[in-house]
Amino acid sequence: MTHRSYDRLVPELWRQRIHLARGGTDVFRPCFRETGSIQIHMPKPVGTSISLGLHGDNIGHQTALDYYTPDTRDMVGEIYRQDLELFGYEFA
Repeated sequence: MTHRSYDRLVPELWRQRIHLARGGTDVFRPCFRETGSIQIHMPKPVGTSISLGLHGDNIGHQTALDYYTPDTRDMVGEIYRQDLELFGYEFA
């Protein structure tokens, strides 16, 4: 029986996630629906396949960035800078 070492397995899994995220799939990409809910879909290649709806009274009234001050936007942007660049997201 062949065992993969942890050091080999983790980089391989990250490569798969990065490939999926950059490949135009909807990995971890929430999307707002006109029904007043946010739908999050994670496809099977990530390890599980789920669809989840989040409902709330404030959905659609403000964007997530409206809850940040300019200072907190800068702080969050700096903390998650590497992730934002890796997955091609913008946090302005």
